[in-house]
Amino acid sequence: MNRVSRLYRNALLFFVLALSSWGNAAAAATPAITAPVPDSTINSSTSVFSWTGNDAGVTAWWLYAGSTAGARDYFNSGHLGTDTSVSVSGLPGNSADAHVRLWYQTGSTRWFYVDSHYTTGDWSTPAITNPLDSSSLSSSQLFTWDDSGTGVSQWWLYLGSTPGGRDYHDSGSLGTLTSTSANGWLTDGSAVYARLWYRIDAGRWHFSDTEYTTTGIASSAQCTVAECDAARLLTQATFGPTLPAVSQVISAGGPAAWIDAQIALPASYHLPTVKGSASNGRGTRYVRRSTFWDRSLHADDQLRQRMAFALSEIMVVSDVPESLQPHGNMLAAYYDILVEHSFGNYRDLLAAVTLSPTMGNYLNMLANEKPDPATGRRADENYAREVMQLFSIGLVELNSDGTTRLDSNGDPIPTYNQNDVENVARALTGWSWNATQWHNAGRWPTVSEMESPMISFASHHDVDAKQFLEVSLAAGRSAQQDLDSAINTLFNHANVGPFIGKQLIKKLVTSNPSPAYVARVAAVFNDNGQGTRGDLAAVSKAILMDDEARSATTAESSTYGKLREPLLRLSHILRAFNVVEPVTLNGGYYISQFSALTANSVFNFFGPDYSPGGPIKDAGLVAPEFQINSESRINRVNSSLVAIAQIDTLFGLFDATLNLDDETALLATPESLMVHLDLKLLSGKMSTALRQLLLDYIDSNQPAVASGIVSNERILRDVISLVITSAEFTVQR
Repeated sequence: MNRVSRLYRNALLFFVLALSSWGNAAAAATPAITAPVPDSTINSSTSVFSWTGNDAGVTAWWLYAGSTAGARDYFNSGHLGTDTSVSVSGLPGNSADAHVRLWYQTGSTRWFYVDSHYTTGDWSTPAITNPLDSSSLSSSQLFTWDDSGTGVSQWWLYLGSTPGGRDYHDSGSLGTLTSTSANGWLTDGSAVYARLWYRIDAGRWHFSDTEYTTTGIASSAQCTVAECDAARLLTQATFGPTLPAVSQVISAGGPAAWIDAQIALPASYHLPTVKGSASNGRGTRYVRRSTFWDRSLHADDQLRQRMAFALSEIMVVSDVPESLQPHGNMLAAYYDILVEHSFGNYRDLLAAVTLSPTMGNYLNMLANEKPDPATGRRADENYAREVMQLFSIGLVELNSDGTTRLDSNGDPIPTYNQNDVENVARALTGWSWNATQWHNAGRWPTVSEMESPMISFASHHDVDAKQFLEVSLAAGRSAQQDLDSAINTLFNHANVGPFIGKQLIKKLVTSNPSPAYVARVAAVFNDNGQGTRGDLAAVSKAILMDDEARSATTAESSTYGKLREPLLRLSHILRAFNVVEPVTLNGGYYISQFSALTANSVFNFFGPDYSPGGPIKDAGLVAPEFQINSESRINRVNSSLVAIAQIDTLFGLFDATLNLDDETALLATPESLMVHLDLKLLSGKMSTALRQLLLDYIDSNQPAVASGIVSNERILRDVISLVITSAEFTVQR
């Protein structure tokens, strides 16, 4: 066995590469489409599809229609619940193939499917006439089309990296114009898909698709400076870079312009999908996770979604308590608070989180009663303590650069004491479900009450005088007045800028930011340049545009960067290789245990100041994610990631498959494949040693490929497995 093979075998010591397909269920009772009859001709661009479960106990349906088996470039129904029909639109004419995949679930977390094939009728379809289908595009291109005599009244053109995608170009309404110029794709030999939308008079929209390639295949030793920086920005600011997204950053004018464009995008919320999945409007953990992954992988507002995820690990709620786990709508409603306020004001976010019934249920502010000296009852202090310790001011006073303030004896100065906790708790009494009566332990709230902010009940609020954090509240004030004073006091504390700013830097960029970096971000938190305190849009831009975030030289420092948590490693892989199947992660224990809103305590999966014993601790550094990075867990997480690359369901992760079309085309030129994977997975930071190991592995296996012992696909999947389990992928720099 040669050296490379031994290295590969050692790297995959704990990985069982048992290939299996995303298979159809082999049960006797298999659901099937009943109308239209499979293999028939469909004579309209819109058709109602119906099916039967054949008594197979189906609990959920999902339907794709596309140009190839399993594709959804014509139609994607979304989660259909138990409905057994759906109107499919967007089918092309001209005797095209229409492949329909009916996904179904039978009481478990795994999805199965049945495929049907149809031919569309020969109705006239307007189409792009220049450039011709399958031709090559230059970096900028004029597109023209013809209406084939159909009298089209409005046109719209998408260009993207996938059929129907618009990540390269979205023309907007073109009226009756029959041409437009476009650019924005990488000229690396990859595919570009054009979708020409059209409608006649005020009727429904139709489309025709055309596929192109771009000129040339990247052959340089490394990505360009702009490409590398764009990929690095996307690693920090999204759930993972994609090549189309790299093009978007560059075509927008660079990182600053891309960030501004992201901030301007409308929010992609989670709750509507979760509520719509269940007849009772509550949803399940399964659907909530599925929705999280759909937004994380496919939503346009990637920066907002990434900020919401970072905030969810600071202002923690979790579905681990039995009281919250069955109610996906409550968790989704809370997550949407983070989504909504990710670019808003931190004061508003703090208030919304405080009045969330999900948070109230998790940290006991919901139905927090005023003290009763007769019975010895005290106001519950749980939320009061955590809102100070974790959500706003921290345990010790900070300088503006995030370093600890010391007293005359050289000791840290506490930010609050037990008296502050007790009085903040009293100020926050008297809030419960948004209902007509105070909390009744024997009555579970309605769906609306579970999702609406809590309201105050005067008779349950402590109206006595209070004093905390050097603020005095007079007696006789309402619950709303006391809550506003508590929120304002915390929000205006000098600690909040450096305390929250430093945590967000750690979540997005690096675990050990310099004090100067923290001070610059805290200054923006304190004043966005227009006299506003707490502007999270300005804070997020300050974090990502700081020289310590963008400097390639700084990134080379041995103390720079952060270990990526398992969920972000997985999301990067799924986005990089354009996974389109529904993702839930109810299985795949080694990664699903770190899903959003699933921490086992209010302190998140890992603390922001955790430092593992050894060289990191000895150097006075922190590495928060190492708290969940034991030796055995590293192997298990890597096993799960390799299972994806190898289409191996042994580890029970899920049955999604990577799209490796671009990589397959590049395997014949290994150096070009290295450049491609370097940009897509490592932001141009692939070491010479890793590059040579991968090239040697490909080369050493060519005799086995030539003799048919092993396939090129297997070699490609092995190469990807080696990259995604490497330290260079695991550590973000």
